[in-house]
Amino acid sequence: MSGTVSLWFIPVLFSFVWSFTLQMYLQAQSKNIIITYLAFATLALHVFLSWFLVMKLEMGLAGVMIAMIFSMWIPVLGQLAFVFFGGCPVTWTGFSFAAFTDLWAIIKLSLSSGVMLCLELWYNTILVLLTGYMKNAEVAIDALSICMENPDHGIWIGMLIGTLVQTFVLMYITWRTDWEEQVFLAKVRINRWYNEESRRLNKHSNKS
Repeated sequence: MSGTVSLWFIPVLFSFVWSFTLQMYLQAQSKNIIITYLAFATLALHVFLSWFLVMKLEMGLAGVMIAMIFSMWIPVLGQLAFVFFGGCPVTWTGFSFAAFTDLWAIIKLSLSSGVMLCLELWYNTILVLLTGYMKNAEVAIDALSICMENPDHGIWIGMLIGTLVQTFVLMYITWRTDWEEQVFLAKVRINRWYNEESRRLNKHSNKS
């Protein structure tokens, strides 16, 4: 069953990329109300689809996953429609080549983060898989489970302390940061991209 569910989860994972990006963009524009409306509409639709597909059509697990996929993608499509069709007229004026400037740093960070995440996931999977091929595999797996279970308390204590320290550090940084200066620097960057795009458009119009 886990293999079947993992395949159904592929569209759900792809929806996270769009969902998180759009939510951060809309929250930055103080458009939280549209996210709330879409969340309530999606909740109602999810309940209806789950009942219809599972109870009426008797699709079982497939019906549950189909309802989840629809519930994850409908807010994404709604947010995209809101942005593209005039919901953010000040900050969204259409597609521009300026969006592709300075992408190399983001690509390097994304690739390194992806490799790190894959290695972390593969480590746990391969560790259990290789343990199953050892002599006295049952004993080896039992020993592995004990070794992996005992450090849990220490790991959680460390994570809680780390989160607490991180919170205090962020509070200190937030308190000490000159936000007026940060706003000025952000304006400089935005104006640089805007001016580059304007020069490109003017050059193109002069050629034509």
